[in-house]
Amino acid sequence: MYLKSRRGNILFEFALAGIPIMLLIVSVIEISRGMWTYCTLSYAVTEASRMAIVGGADCGIGGNSCTTLVSTIARKISSSSAKRFDSKMNVTLSSTGGGPTYPCNPLSSCFISHIGSGQFPGYPGNAPGSDVIVTATVPFQSPLTMFFPGLTNSTGGITITLHATSQEPIQF
Repeated sequence: MYLKSRRGNILFEFALAGIPIMLLIVSVIEISRGMWTYCTLSYAVTEASRMAIVGGADCGIGGNSCTTLVSTIARKISSSSAKRFDSKMNVTLSSTGGGPTYPCNPLSSCFISHIGSGQFPGYPGNAPGSDVIVTATVPFQSPLTMFFPGLTNSTGGITITLHATSQEPIQF
């Protein structure tokens, strides 16, 4: 008689405790995925700015003041980040000393195009003391937002744009 009165308690207790715990676990996984995306983006931008200020093995030969091709920097960003971001990531290469600004929207557009054949940093922004600025954005969409009716849009979820910027001075 005692067992019949407790029938269904496990299901009720699971509904009260199990479902919120599963939602918490999925939330932690999604936040971790977002942080991984941001850290990868930040690392790629930092590596690209370091590459731009060093300029490679030919630095200083034949009047070259530590410049490298935009396509080389774009490939460095691509190899330092997840390949799946190449078609979604927008990158801007600029310098504080002047010279051209190169927008790579998306990043894959600078691999081969006429933009990719330009030197970065360009004259006069390649002088010592000028800062090289590499800025990148990538959209991040979590499927977790579909569980919250007020947060969804027509595409099924909220897209958060992650930004990363690295600014390094040219030393020599």
